[in-house]
Amino acid sequence: MEIAHNDCTFGRYEVFRDSCIFVNPGDWVEALKFWIKDKGATHLANHSAYTSEHPTELITKEMNKKDAKKYLEEHKS
Repeated sequence: MEIAHNDCTFGRYEVFRDSCIFVNPGDWVEALKFWIKDKGATHLANHSAYTSEHPTELITKEMNKKDAKKYLEEHKS
C-alpha cells in the first residue's frame, strides 16, 4: 500500500496484506505515530529515513484471542 502525503511525499507500507487493509483509495488517513526500530512509537520528521519494526505485542494488541492465535501460528520464527 502506498500513501500520498500532503507535502508530496509518499509512504510505502509493505507489511499489509490486501485482506487486512481497511482503507480504500481516496480515504483520508491520519497517522499520529509510527513504530520505529530502537525508538518505539514516535513522530516522523521530514526528509528522514527510518527502519520500522513490527513487534508481535503491538500487532496483536487489538486482536481478539482467536485472531491473535492464528497470527502467531502463521508467523512462527
